[in-house]
Amino acid sequence: MKLTVFAQLEPLRTRAVAGLFVMMLTAVSFAQAPQLSLADLLIGLRSQKASLQDRNRILTEAVKERGITFAYTPEIAKELATTGASPELLAAIAAKSAPAKPAPTPTPIPTPTPPDFSFYQKRADTNFVKGEYELALADYDKACLLYTSPSPRDS
Repeated sequence: MKLTVFAQLEPLRTRAVAGLFVMMLTAVSFAQAPQLSLADLLIGLRSQKASLQDRNRILTEAVKERGITFAYTPEIAKELATTGASPELLAAIAAKSAPAKPAPTPTPIPTPTPPDFSFYQKRADTNFVKGEYELALADYDKACLLYTSPSPRDS
């Protein structure tokens, strides 16, 4: 009688173990470790829990598996090397880094041409017609300062 109960439970046990295995694989594939930040790498390099060689090896493997969250620049390379990063770690970081975005070229903003004699004269005439005599007088003064008499050759 005992054999028949165990025999009946065997297929159920096999299905349960297979289901657990599938669930574990799914959880592992969805729970991938996040990418490493620059701060993660610097903290790892400064840690005193393992030798520098071991820290470099562990971080190199982590960078290859998880990737990084920052753009690799010469300044960052210098900071990592100063902190103790090995050439292998720097190469792994460079391989995982997205190319740095080039700085956008600024578009020059056109500067308006400065007001000339005719601008101030027209504005003064308009203000004079409106009865704004003080404004008109100020603009006539500016127009006089900017006025250049035509040379005899220009005639």
